Amino acid sequence: MKHNFRIHLECPGNFMLPYLLAGFSCGVCICPDTPIMDIALLLNATYLDAGTLVDLVDILAVNPGIAGQSFDSSVLDKVKWLRAEHKVQHIMIDGGMDELTIIQAAQAGANVIVSGSSIFGKNRKASDGVEMVRDNIERLGNLLRQHGL
Repeated sequence: MKHNFRIHLECPGNFMLPYLLAGFSCGVCICPDTPIMDIALLLNATYLDAGTLVDLVDILAVNPGIAGQSFDSSVLDKVKWLRAEHKVQHIMIDGGMDELTIIQAAQAGANVIVSGSSIFGKNRKASDGVEMVRDNIERLGNLLRQHGL
């Protein structure tokens, strides 16, 4: 099993090389206001004979550090561009996920969804959130299928 390592583009320094040498796959995470073209060089980069340097882009749909923010729909254009250009294997969207935004993200081309507050909420125990996920997996799958996803 290959391990995964992600960096925030906005963080200074080049942290990828040691992880690549150790066999990790690498991803990059960008904030809602970061233009997608800021990572274009990374998306086109290759590493020796291992193929592309980045195999996952995590697009934050909220600003990092504050749970429960509203989904920033402007990030969907970044998801659509990544999907259309076939730049990475995994397009992750993180933040503000609920029943509506999950469908919007999937329709735009996201294939990895991260959800925290909508599952666990402020007044739930972690076990309640896990139970909610189990209860809703089939319903969410049906919703996604209804939208052709």
